[in-house]
Amino acid sequence: MKHFLKLTGISILSYLIIVIVVTARDGVFSVVGKPFHLVHGNVATVWGGVVYTVWGILLAVLTVWLVKRWVPFRIRFTLRDDVRWVALIPLVLAYGWVLFDQIVETFKSVGHESLSRNFGHLLNGILPGTFEEILIRGGLLAIVLYALHASGTRALKAAVISSLVFGSLHFINLTGGQSLEATIQQVIYAFIIGLSFAALYYRTGSIWPGIVLHILTDFTGDYGGSTAAMIPWHELAMYFGPLLLISLFMLRPSQDAYNVRGLIR
Repeated sequence: MKHFLKLTGISILSYLIIVIVVTARDGVFSVVGKPFHLVHGNVATVWGGVVYTVWGILLAVLTVWLVKRWVPFRIRFTLRDDVRWVALIPLVLAYGWVLFDQIVETFKSVGHESLSRNFGHLLNGILPGTFEEILIRGGLLAIVLYALHASGTRALKAAVISSLVFGSLHFINLTGGQSLEATIQQVIYAFIIGLSFAALYYRTGSIWPGIVLHILTDFTGDYGGSTAAMIPWHELAMYFGPLLLISLFMLRPSQDAYNVRGLIR
């Protein structure tokens, strides 16, 4: 019971910290943006988008650096020496299946939009892809792993907890007018994506592959609009079911020692 309360406390505190960081990121930019002509109306200019992206990434790095002063966890950027590349193929294929329609739509749309618009879509992938991976996989996942140092299923538990926080953060989209059902779907598939990114981080030993895939996800998804569209539930299961099963298989307890190697001091 004590262990459960500890993990619950870590999850809630991490959630609140991330919400505060996101609020600070957006709030500071909104205050600074207009006087420096980085925002036109409610839309960031091209240079405004660049400044907003750089500011968000720096804030995420600063947050993790501050937390590391109290919790001795590690963020890895270099690939581990014993990556089992063949074992990653099912995960990559399943993720490609998830993104297939988005990628096709992006190829159809990219040639019909201006260079500045395409650059804006790219920035809309780079910021969340880097910001969220640094905070969630680089920070929260590592903190939970550290807290679970005595557990034989720490890789799976840390992946589930960090992915639950990652998924639940998408409830904030309700404030932008997104429907409840579409938001619930977004929370569910964000949780599944979070599991896959955690598995990818474990198996490669580097946060970069997850950052690249996350950027690709948000970049291609941005061509479909800023609001997540509601899809039939059977299609959600069809697209994300394989990714969920493969991710859980890679996170199975028998692979715990291999998954966390190099991530825990």
